[in-house]
Amino acid sequence: MAVLYWRRATTGLERHLKPIARGFLLLGLADLVSLASLLRNTTNPVLFSWVAAFSWVWWLQHALVLTGVIILGSWTWFYLTERFFSQLYMIFMGMIVIVFLLVSVSFTSLLLRNVQSDSLVNLDTAAQVLNYALGSKQAETTAAAQQLAGNSQIAGAIANKQRDQLISLSGNYLAAKKLTGFTITNQSGQVLLRGEDNEQWGDSLSEDSLVKRALIGLDQSTITVHEGVGAPIIQVRSAAAVKDTGGNVIGSIITSLDLGSAFVDGIKQATGLQSSIYANDTLAATTLVAPDGKSRPIGVKLTNAHIKNTVLTQGKPYSGTINLQHRQMLAAFLPIKDVDNSITGMLLVAQPQSAILLTAGRSVELTFLLTAALLILSLAPIYFITRSLVKQLD
Repeated sequence: MAVLYWRRATTGLERHLKPIARGFLLLGLADLVSLASLLRNTTNPVLFSWVAAFSWVWWLQHALVLTGVIILGSWTWFYLTERFFSQLYMIFMGMIVIVFLLVSVSFTSLLLRNVQSDSLVNLDTAAQVLNYALGSKQAETTAAAQQLAGNSQIAGAIANKQRDQLISLSGNYLAAKKLTGFTITNQSGQVLLRGEDNEQWGDSLSEDSLVKRALIGLDQSTITVHEGVGAPIIQVRSAAAVKDTGGNVIGSIITSLDLGSAFVDGIKQATGLQSSIYANDTLAATTLVAPDGKSRPIGVKLTNAHIKNTVLTQGKPYSGTINLQHRQMLAAFLPIKDVDNSITGMLLVAQPQSAILLTAGRSVELTFLLTAALLILSLAPIYFITRSLVKQLD
């Protein structure tokens, strides 16, 4: 179409048709650029960043369409305003189009803002759900420690330093309670038994803050970080005091549970959102997958200085937009604190921003369709009003 009009404007010397040729050329280029949307299912992060919604390719396509429409609209305006009737009619139409556009753009802007705001509120709620699930794990490990500490035979074996009896009594406790490990100490904090490794014992945990609390009769739980293979591990630890028949503390039970992929997968299954746990600023467990679509980016550090300062330094929650695995996400962070109220990590729930924009996009499309329908319906009344005014002026 652009080539035909350009030929008429140059070969046929109808120079007034050049703007039409330029307008159709820009619209054609916009259609060509729009083909990039067919590549949005790619797993290549660089290519996806080029063709995703609201990327520079997306903006280029819409800029070409807007420029082409403006050129064609300007030509049409000047062409039709050569007669007084047409001038008056186009003025009325132009005013109505401007009003409709202002209303539509304002509505769209408010809609997108409200949708994003509501999504962030939902993410904050989901982050609290994740925090509640973490608290539930602490309650489970505490109950497991208290159950073992309340066993009179365990208390008797601790008092008599009978390691063989402790091994026999707690042999299947790890599997039964689905724990990562448990430790039994005497009243001085010396390790009598480690459930995950019977041969590792005799060292002292007297400086462990959780053990100290248990040995003075306080049953408490905490979230700690310890080094793992390739990435740190977030661990729930709970301690309970072991008492003799007279109520005197004679030892302690410490239970532990590592939080890995199974924990965050359960949160995603319940909420439908991406979930992650950070050990300080390092990813320890996540439902996010790497660009290969299979592996999880465990061990990757968070580089956003503002989020680290807000959550890890100030201990405040954060919600907003963040780039995760080359994808724009709406995210909510919560700090994780240990028994001493020190920040040991972060909880994260996130949702792709594109999913929210697609949801809002359906409403936007309906709005513009309704606007177009109203514009078409307004053509006849404006025509008759304009004709009546022209007759009166004549």
